[in-house]
Amino acid sequence: MIKLIATDIDGTLLPPAAGEIPEDLVKVMRSLMEYGVRIMIASGRPYRGLHNVFGFIGPDLIYNCSNGGCLYCGKEFIALKPLGTREDMEYLVGKLRSMGRMFTCDTPSACYVENLSDAIFERSLKAGINMIRTDDVLKIPDIVKISVAYPDGGPDRHRNDPGIIELRERFQAAPAGEMYLDINPLGGGKGTGVQLVQEKFGILPEETAAFGDASNDISMFETTPHSYAVEGSAEDVLAAASGRIPGPREGGMLAWMKDLLAEYQRGEKA
Repeated sequence: MIKLIATDIDGTLLPPAAGEIPEDLVKVMRSLMEYGVRIMIASGRPYRGLHNVFGFIGPDLIYNCSNGGCLYCGKEFIALKPLGTREDMEYLVGKLRSMGRMFTCDTPSACYVENLSDAIFERSLKAGINMIRTDDVLKIPDIVKISVAYPDGGPDRHRNDPGIIELRERFQAAPAGEMYLDINPLGGGKGTGVQLVQEKFGILPEETAAFGDASNDISMFETTPHSYAVEGSAEDVLAAASGRIPGPREGGMLAWMKDLLAEYQRGEKA
């Protein structure tokens, strides 16, 4: 039986930039947690933004933030994986500046920006992300992830950006939807958070289910034989998953969780 659900948000659990969480989705999530199922919200967003959106569902939600850079069980801080050393950060930030790229820097508490456009900045604030402008991100401690923005480029542009290809020698870089490319430490990613939770609670890979729609979700797929890509995802995502589900507008995750809940209810009556 599945004991841990690890799910991406935008494009997987919810439609991109969804304003609220549907009531029937909240209900089934709470019901599963009452049966002891642990639910992990796995996202590139920092913790505060995730907790602001999902915290009302229950105190035991797990937040796999900044693509595995920070991990919280409810409000309990479990782990932090820094993006790199001071030398690494100077190299990475210097490279992005020289390329003229807009980028954001995640820490456990906020998302810092030097040069993000006003439109993206305001949209991020409305999504619940704690965005803070600064004149120099290198002054900010505990950076766990950098996201490079491609507001008009789409996935092919950030996959084939020559400067980003060079950065992959020292960092992990994976598309996160059409607009962003997420930079994490080598060996990092959302899968790191899933593995830590499996170890902490004694949950086996076969008792885990992972869901996603972007390249930064593939590391979660590698932690379990039960991995599901949203239909219409990029080819590398579909190839990495063991199964597929419809998108959030078609109720894919909702239907899957209802089926799991029904299994628990049948087991209770048996």
